[in-house]
Amino acid sequence: MKSSLLMMFLLFTLMPTSFGGDYCASNMGEEITSTTLDTLSSSIPVDERYQALKKDYETSGMCDPIYNYTGDSKLGVYFKAIGKEAYSLCPFQENNIERSKHLGKLIKLQEDLGLALSDKVETSHMLEECQKSWSEREQLALEVRLLQLFKAKYKESEKSPPLPGTRYVHEMMAKIAMLKLKADGSPDCDDQFIEPDAFKKAMEGFENLKKLHKVQKTQFLTIVDYTKPSNTRRMYVIDLNNNRVVNQTWVAHGMGTVGNLAAKGVDGFGSAPQTSNTPNSNLSSGGFIRTMENYKGEYGPSMRLEGLDQTNSNIRARAIVLHPFGVQNLLTSDPEKYRQGLQSLDAVDLNDRSSLIQTLNHTTDQSLSPYINATQGCLGISNEPAPIRGADGSIQSVTSESEFLRNTLSGGSIIFSYTGADQTSKYFK
Repeated sequence: MKSSLLMMFLLFTLMPTSFGGDYCASNMGEEITSTTLDTLSSSIPVDERYQALKKDYETSGMCDPIYNYTGDSKLGVYFKAIGKEAYSLCPFQENNIERSKHLGKLIKLQEDLGLALSDKVETSHMLEECQKSWSEREQLALEVRLLQLFKAKYKESEKSPPLPGTRYVHEMMAKIAMLKLKADGSPDCDDQFIEPDAFKKAMEGFENLKKLHKVQKTQFLTIVDYTKPSNTRRMYVIDLNNNRVVNQTWVAHGMGTVGNLAAKGVDGFGSAPQTSNTPNSNLSSGGFIRTMENYKGEYGPSMRLEGLDQTNSNIRARAIVLHPFGVQNLLTSDPEKYRQGLQSLDAVDLNDRSSLIQTLNHTTDQSLSPYINATQGCLGISNEPAPIRGADGSIQSVTSESEFLRNTLSGGSIIFSYTGADQTSKYFK
């Protein structure tokens, strides 16, 4: 009897771990993989990991500020860049040197827009007349005419204008703080990438949170950099297993209370927010956040969050969540107004000042530049289609950016909201 029991015991202990069924096998496999990856993650020096992450990012194409925008959304970005440049061509009271300089700028813009000879002659004549006897109407007319010609070119090329790769348009975009260039004309990823201090703080806290068993999903770490303005893609989802940024996007911040709107960044065009943990402040919170369950909320499918820091302990009670909050421009916030603006661009009378102003308000307003409008403190994320990077590093398309984030991060991943070099946390050493 004893020998039979001993034999059964030995057989049981030597059985494969999958004996308990798929569920146990799956969990055991994940546990081993997670432990191995955690050890690997901890063994790589932060500075070394940062440099490798940045090098991968620089070759990924992700620092193009409009890499995930197509169709009419991209058209709005180009309108803003071209309109900004065109508006500067005819200032009041120029000397001959300044006039020649602006003529050179116009010639370069004409070339980049791919204008026909007749269009070049027309717009050059408009600039000459504007410089001879400056008037606001003539200046606006030149701007609108260049936009009209660009729109026609854009339509002919099936919404794929010959502009994104040209140095000149990059320079224009740099002037409106959308892109920084290196000396050779290529995008400077330093301006788009994660701040070294933000990454260092995020990794330090992340490792300590793992030691405290507060991280259920260890593959991804998300950094929201609130020191960057709202019209930059300041949310980074990092795949720590493969050491690459898999998603970079715009994210909303809290607008604050009435009377302090400008200071809190409610304009959506470049302000960095103040932060708070106070209920009813309508402000975002800094510090480490853990993702919780998905649910259907006021703005659609959303994800609840839990504050882990002394600076965000009220997140759950304040109902601060991650929710879809479409990228704001006239196309998404008021499609009919956007269409009317494009139609008015075709039909505008270049001799009618009020018509010119109305048209430009439709087509070159700041609202055509991508940003996420301010919230009451929540993480508002684009709900539009967007690319993400797969395990092999290639760009893959997802139908909804917020859906991708919910599916990827919910259930115990860490989000670190960075507020600056002086930021403190109980999870820092």
